[in-house]
Amino acid sequence: MTTPIPPGWHPDPQGQPHLRWWDGSRWTSATQPFAGAENPVPRTPTSGTTDIAQAQRPLSVFNAKKRAQELQSEVDRLQHLVDRMGLAGVAALDAESTRLTADVTRLRQEKVELDQQITAARGALVEAQGQQELQSVGLYRYHHPAETSVQFKDELLRVQSAIKQAVKDKTAITATTNFTFNNSAAQGRKFVSDMSRIMLRAYNAEAENCVKTVKAGNLPVASQRLFKAADQISKQGQMISLRVTDHYHRLRLTELELAADFHMKVQEEKEAERDRFDCRVRTHRIRSAPDSAGTVRRPCVARRQ
Repeated sequence: MTTPIPPGWHPDPQGQPHLRWWDGSRWTSATQPFAGAENPVPRTPTSGTTDIAQAQRPLSVFNAKKRAQELQSEVDRLQHLVDRMGLAGVAALDAESTRLTADVTRLRQEKVELDQQITAARGALVEAQGQQELQSVGLYRYHHPAETSVQFKDELLRVQSAIKQAVKDKTAITATTNFTFNNSAAQGRKFVSDMSRIMLRAYNAEAENCVKTVKAGNLPVASQRLFKAADQISKQGQMISLRVTDHYHRLRLTELELAADFHMKVQEEKEAERDRFDCRVRTHRIRSAPDSAGTVRRPCVARRQ
């Protein structure tokens, strides 16, 4: 009885210089070089390579059914391999990756927009804090007579900006720094700070009233009111050396002078217009009066085109 050949690599039955795979019932097309330095361990062929010979067999009416069964078995084997390795979820993973990429792009754009909103909000907060600081010392935004004047508005903006900056820099009013209250330096500093804010608020209110009430020709009276306000603050704050700084006082006087100059300019323009009107009336009367011959010289009238 012939001993069956076990499946494995065996010398090629046709004498070729390589090994050929015997699947237990037939020789396959899978080959392998003899073991050597380059291939020390022969590899076992996969079922796919084992079936190459089967795939190359001619299909006939007699073996069609068997071949279909073999192909179905191969399909089932491959499907089992896909299920086992999780390859069926590759498409779902690709879709999830695409969705996550889109989400990341959207979130990055939202972050950019939020950063812009935060920057704008911080700027608005700083501006609001600055306005609160100015208003705490009585410096409000009000209508200045010269703010619409082409001749004076640039200078007015410069002066008003310097006024605000002086308040922010704490150079609008000055006082002692070593005052103590109830033997407490902290309470002394608080007292000086509160009094400085109250007195500066009173001074700014008087400066604003002077600007609003000044007219053409009464600048000396308005200026004297502002000088008097500064002098009263200096007297009342003598105990803590409290006074309005000369720099800040000059800025408020300049602001007052711009208002007076604007009113003076308006008055001059009105007087010039009135003089031109009077001149036209006199010219009309002279041309309408009869001459020595009794002829009336009428004013010139523009010809109609």
